[in-house]
Amino acid sequence: MNTITTGQRLLTGLAAAICMTLTTCHEAQAQRTMNDRNLLTVDCTASLSSAKDFGAAASWGRYILDGFWEVSASGVPRGVALRTGDRMDLLTLRAEGGYMHRLASTRSRSLSLYGGGTAFIGYELYDPSGRLPSNINTGLPGGAFVYGVRASVEAEVFIARTLAFVIRGSVPMTFGSVTGWLRVNAGAGLRLNI
Repeated sequence: MNTITTGQRLLTGLAAAICMTLTTCHEAQAQRTMNDRNLLTVDCTASLSSAKDFGAAASWGRYILDGFWEVSASGVPRGVALRTGDRMDLLTLRAEGGYMHRLASTRSRSLSLYGGGTAFIGYELYDPSGRLPSNINTGLPGGAFVYGVRASVEAEVFIARTLAFVIRGSVPMTFGSVTGWLRVNAGAGLRLNI
């Protein structure tokens, strides 16, 4: 005789409800982030290792079923301490593109969590404002090409139907820079869906 206990029924029902929720929420499209909807993002980024390292970026992208892709242009002014005690200014100009996959979201997509990465290429200018005293010779050229990849985690919170507040944490690995290849950054900005 095959008997099913109340506990087994509850567990089976709970498992079925979880499976139904995961499969319907993943493919559901809230209007604010529906497939083929354009997005514009403006954000500011700061390095967690140095309070003086900050930057700004503007990007355009498009939502797809499981996330979004975007291309952006950014400028990141930074400073490097020299052995003389002076600080050399740097300016990194970058173009990047990548994909962010939706990891979790509310059913209405008023809150979404994304994870993904980008690839970038750019140019780093050394002492662009000419602030270093003339007696200091760094031995560096005027600038250098940089490239790399950036892993990111991002939260998107809609504060209006088409306007979202974005919080991002990222770890760019930059090659070709004199300032080191790994940093941890945090950023915040606004995203407009058009």
